[in-house]
Amino acid sequence: MDFGWKILIPIALGWFLLLAALREFSPDGEFGDSLRVVLISFGVAIVAVAMFGAALRVSARNRSDAFDAENPSGDTPSRSTQNGATV
Repeated sequence: MDFGWKILIPIALGWFLLLAALREFSPDGEFGDSLRVVLISFGVAIVAVAMFGAALRVSARNRSDAFDAENPSGDTPSRSTQNGATV
């Protein structure tokens, strides 16, 4: 389910936007116009992926800082086991 929501749906939406841009900005199907639209779309995609990666790093850093604030001794929380199952 994660694969569908996190990978396939964004790819499908990106493909849809690329096709819409090609129809709008290259109605005659000329190669030069189509190539320009595809290159601009790839540039936008690269910037979007970089921004998403930066947001994930900031989010991970904030979670790490919050964990450090809750656990100042630096100990990792212990888990108890009961009949072989982690509780």
